[in-house]
Amino acid sequence: MLCDLAGQLAFEEWREAVMAVGRRLDPDGAEPGARERSHLSVSPTQQVASVHGEFVGADAVVAVHSLNAVADELFRGYTAERDRFGEVRIPPRSELLAEAFVELCRRGQGVDPEASARPRTEATLVVHADGCLDDPGTPVEAAWCGSPVVTTPDGLRVPTSDAAMLVCSAVMGVVAMSGAGEPLTGARPQYRPSRRQRRDLELRDGGCTFPGCGVPAPWTDAHHVTPWPSGPTALGNFALGCRRHHRYVHREGWSVELVEEGWTRWTSPAGVARWGQRHRRIRAGP
Repeated sequence: MLCDLAGQLAFEEWREAVMAVGRRLDPDGAEPGARERSHLSVSPTQQVASVHGEFVGADAVVAVHSLNAVADELFRGYTAERDRFGEVRIPPRSELLAEAFVELCRRGQGVDPEASARPRTEATLVVHADGCLDDPGTPVEAAWCGSPVVTTPDGLRVPTSDAAMLVCSAVMGVVAMSGAGEPLTGARPQYRPSRRQRRDLELRDGGCTFPGCGVPAPWTDAHHVTPWPSGPTALGNFALGCRRHHRYVHREGWSVELVEEGWTRWTSPAGVARWGQRHRRIRAGP
């Protein structure tokens, strides 16, 4: 099939088709350490700083969402000023994205993680419950239907492990679509811990539970130890983890379990198990 498609599609479309088959055959993604990681380089000169790099997986989803959200915010500000004064220049999208990058850096410098909560919406994802993408650009993907497909609102596929991490602490809503792609109904958010559950979880764990981590509770994710819906949305099935250590569980081959009295136990890919921490105090003893 892929050989036949090679003569029918442009290279990028054929490449995506090959990758789609790979994702279906190995839905868990590459083995830990075998996948490309996000990288960035900065080359400053006297007047200009050049920034080059790539964001991969969940990093790409969050980066694109954040940059576009702030660029839209800046565009609305410029438009309002032009409507008032008539002579304000509205920058092109490339300049707005550059301003958004600097603005996000500036805001990050002004945030005290100890005294503030992380952003509510990091990215918007679409879970295709029928496991299919109605996209003529990915004909092979449509032939391998069977498990949920997660994409950005623009239709870009999110790798399984990255989608699992982002959705692990998400606000979810169900939207039924007509055959023409029109929304029919909506549903209330589900799956995410309630405010009371989140408060109780922060009081219990006091921050990231990975041993030695110093990230405070407001900047952590609530990780379902037993994935939902097999595991309940209940305090006894949650453990707090910062984004880096949350990624360990979903992508790096680590595991975390809840044991007696709500303590966590983290196990490395090599099988080394260590007690987790609560309020930055690692459990001692057996």
